[in-house]
Amino acid sequence: MSEMADLIYFRIQTQMLPYLIFVFISVSGVLSGRSCYWNAQCPFQLYSSKTPYDTVRGDIRDQPNLPNCEAVSAWTLNRHGNRNPGDSVIDDIKVIIGLKDEIISSYEAGTSQLCSQDIENLRRWSWNETIDASASFLTGTGYEELYGIGKRLREKYPQLLPSSNDSYYFRTTNEQRTVTSSKAFVHGFTDNTNLSLSIDGPWERDDLIRPYENCEKYQVETKASQELDDQLTAYYSSTEFIAVQNNVQQRLGISTKLSSNDIYSIYELCRFDRSWTPTLKSPWCSVFTDDDLVVLEYEDDVWHYYRNVNRTNDQQFSI
Repeated sequence: MSEMADLIYFRIQTQMLPYLIFVFISVSGVLSGRSCYWNAQCPFQLYSSKTPYDTVRGDIRDQPNLPNCEAVSAWTLNRHGNRNPGDSVIDDIKVIIGLKDEIISSYEAGTSQLCSQDIENLRRWSWNETIDASASFLTGTGYEELYGIGKRLREKYPQLLPSSNDSYYFRTTNEQRTVTSSKAFVHGFTDNTNLSLSIDGPWERDDLIRPYENCEKYQVETKASQELDDQLTAYYSSTEFIAVQNNVQQRLGISTKLSSNDIYSIYELCRFDRSWTPTLKSPWCSVFTDDDLVVLEYEDDVWHYYRNVNRTNDQQFSI
């Protein structure tokens, strides 16, 4: 009886197997039609000035040497590496973090459009409290970025490494993120050498690298101008941004009405958080489509253009 039962069981499984396969394929086909962030094969990579450098950089070591030409000097002006958000952005981000439980509850109630794994990743996510005490500071990722630039420059042009420390001059502005970035660059440039190089600065007043900080015309007519506020208001009132706002509200399915500032704060949390992870992904980015991210990236274009360009008398001067 036992052998007969096993045989019947085997035959049943054998006969059912094609149907099981058919059902499995059908379900897989349905699920594959839903776009999920966590397993996206080509997630959106561009986040304006918060785009991790290694995502978009080239490699100077791969550039061919010019014929009949030898490098005898190198001059470089570097921006700081990846950093923490500033105080005001952290405050806005904390408001969004306060919505985490509501977002998860919305999914459990069946009113969210987010995928199961994206919600699970959000459930496991937590804010790094040390960031609160290190606003705008350079991150470990940022240090590696500048170290890598210095390292690749050294490997491309080893002839620029004489033994004398007097052959070099480095200068930094007066911010923790730039001071530490300059140290990272020098570290990469001198690693595995006998050089011991110093860095000039920071200077309390720096008319060489940051002249705009002491330029009254810039401070009054550009940085503090009403035009920047007007342009940002126009952006947040645009058809494109309102569409993003409505899409995110519907996608999350929460009762809390999201303001334009809330939408942009989710974007800030998304792009800062993803830049610190090895996978370059954050569960907070799952609330956006690629099209949403294109629209949101444009905010920085507006902000930087109208904050960093003097438009007096219809003429444009880069600051």
